[in-house]
Amino acid sequence: MYDNWEDLEQSIKDCKKCKLCTNRTNIVFGIGNKNADVMFIGEGPGADEDRLGEQMTMLGKDDDPFRGGK
Repeated sequence: MYDNWEDLEQSIKDCKKCKLCTNRTNIVFGIGNKNADVMFIGEGPGADEDRLGEQMTMLGKDDDPFRGGK
């Protein structure tokens, strides 16, 4: 276990524990309030998330699945 978010994030920077590392461009760790009462954990990052190194890049767009899009 890790005592803080920074140590956890650092520990995954060069992770090669599974096959996901062979095709990824970036680690997609997370954003937002690290002291929030609720945390959303999504599926593995898609191509846009991997390319940008950010999560849930579709949120707020017209095809956002949380708003009834594709």
